[in-house]
Amino acid sequence: MQLHLNLFDDSPQEPTAEELAQARKARKAELEKLRSQQPEARARRRELEKLRLQNPEAREHRNELQRARYDANREKKRAYAREWMHNNGAKVSVWRKDFRRRLKQQVIDAYGGSCACCGETVFEFMTIDHTLGDGAEHRREIKGVGASFRVYRDLIQRGFPEGYQILCVNCNVSRGRYGYCPHRPGDRCEVFATRAKPRKDPTEYLREAEGADSETLRRLRNNAYMQAWNAENRERVNGQRRERRRQRRATVIAAYGGACACCGETAYEFLCIDHTNADGAAHRKALNENSGADKTYRDIIKRGFPPEFRCLCYNCNTTRGFYGYCPHKPSDPSGVPPSKRHLNGTPE
Repeated sequence: MQLHLNLFDDSPQEPTAEELAQARKARKAELEKLRSQQPEARARRRELEKLRLQNPEAREHRNELQRARYDANREKKRAYAREWMHNNGAKVSVWRKDFRRRLKQQVIDAYGGSCACCGETVFEFMTIDHTLGDGAEHRREIKGVGASFRVYRDLIQRGFPEGYQILCVNCNVSRGRYGYCPHRPGDRCEVFATRAKPRKDPTEYLREAEGADSETLRRLRNNAYMQAWNAENRERVNGQRRERRRQRRATVIAAYGGACACCGETAYEFLCIDHTNADGAAHRKALNENSGADKTYRDIIKRGFPPEFRCLCYNCNTTRGFYGYCPHKPSDPSGVPPSKRHLNGTPE
């Protein structure tokens, strides 16, 4: 009887099908990694991804995958994001401001590139005007109150619809606050007179009083009386209030020269007060002023017209806050730190 023992047989073994599949997969991944490092391949892949995401179903599927991946690693990703932003915050801020500037430039070019009222063409002065007077509603819909770059992005995504036009800051503010622009006083805003807030019918207070206690009843009756009185005298009272505010504003503007200290503009509707120390937000917060500038004017008059204020037009004042300079005097910085500016500007 003969035994065959191959205990020391070192001849090569044939790889199994599973090992061959794993080797092919590793080789393919290695080649794909090398190919993805080439700029042309990366650009081509980005283009294909953009085309694919134009399909709403593909975009929603991508979003679902990203949300699931984020939920599974929430704390880890948040910690990584905080660390990354701490190390790259300045670079991200510059990128965001450049991105917003490109969005604004694209929208301005699409709507004519100049002010539809006075013909101003300086980029820093350009804004978007809602010709139907629904700017506040539009910003609330896109969840971007006070963030104009969201408006620009929305207009680009919608293909630059009608109902919008380019105006400079002076013309836009004047039409919004006074219903007209001094450049075209006969062209009044049709929607300006329809902005009154709806008020409660006084009789509703009396209907609510049924079954109420004595204190609530007294309050509701007083409210009903005041509402009825305001309904009869609203125009007269509002006119008196507007006149007092106009007088205070005119007093302050006249005290600081009556003209823009930067460009020399003298139209009353275009002028405003600038904080030369770049502390306007802190000043308004201290005065508890949420909108308008009447409390600022009252405080300036009460303090005897202090020197840290000056008169500027809305064009110059807005650009100095947004860009840190005014195109009329690019070498005169505003004092607003770069971190507080909305866009990156390049003085010419």
